[in-house]
Amino acid sequence: RRTAAQYEEYKKSTEYQLKNKIIPVAIISVMAACIIYVIFLFGHNFIYEPLRANSLYKEGYALLEAGAYPQSEIKFDKALEYQQQKRWFFTYADGYRRHKQYERARMMYRAGLQRFNQDKGLGLAYAEMELYDLRNFENAETVVRREVLDYHINDSDGLLLLGDIFLEWGDERDESKYEQAKEVYD
Repeated sequence: RRTAAQYEEYKKSTEYQLKNKIIPVAIISVMAACIIYVIFLFGHNFIYEPLRANSLYKEGYALLEAGAYPQSEIKFDKALEYQQQKRWFFTYADGYRRHKQYERARMMYRAGLQRFNQDKGLGLAYAEMELYDLRNFENAETVVRREVLDYHINDSDGLLLLGDIFLEWGDERDESKYEQAKEVYD
């Protein structure tokens, strides 16, 4: 217990200033700075980077549609620095495929397969391009076996595509492939 005069004297002391003014303000300031930092990181990682990446992907795809293929690759690579999005790998690969830029499409499929843990859809689309667009049966078989079936063992879609490859191969070049198609389908 203190008298009013003693209490007024205590309020002027360093101990009182530390306990009641400096330490609480410092704690609140540190907590506010931490909250602001977390909000900044959240906004940067989950708002800014995806929006910036999407913007760059769209710009690059517009360049692809206009026939400026090297510039579209540059935009795509720049967008990858912000965020990797599997759907854009599909989109670019299909765009290059439609524009008959098969080497660029191959590059997109391979890069997507490496980045997205041998994604089955990318592998199947890549093999379909090799089969139907390029009629390169050997590469199509290799892609299905190495990029799809090695990672998705006994996958029905991969096996059906492999059978289709052998059927097409047998129709055009080597009739012995019909037996392999039958084995795969069985």
